[in-house]
Amino acid sequence: MDKPTNVDLSWVAAKHPEPALTSWLRMTLAGALVAFLATLAALVPTSAHAVDGCKVLLCLAAPSWRSIPECVPTIN
Repeated sequence: MDKPTNVDLSWVAAKHPEPALTSWLRMTLAGALVAFLATLAALVPTSAHAVDGCKVLLCLAAPSWRSIPECVPTIN
C-alpha cells in the first residue's frame, strides 16, 4: 500500500482552475439577492388590527363617548 510520490496531477489543475473570483462574485450576488428579498418582505404592507387599547384611546378622545355605541362596552 505504498503511495507513489511522483504522481503528476497538473492536468487536473489545468482542466479545473480554481474559481476564486467567480466564486466570490456568486456569493456576493447571492448575498445581495437575499438582502433584497428580505427588505421586500419587510416592506410588504399588512393590515392593521385595532386592539382594545387603541379603541379605548379613540373613544376617550371623542367629545362624548357615550353617544358612540361601539365605545360604550369598551369603556365600561
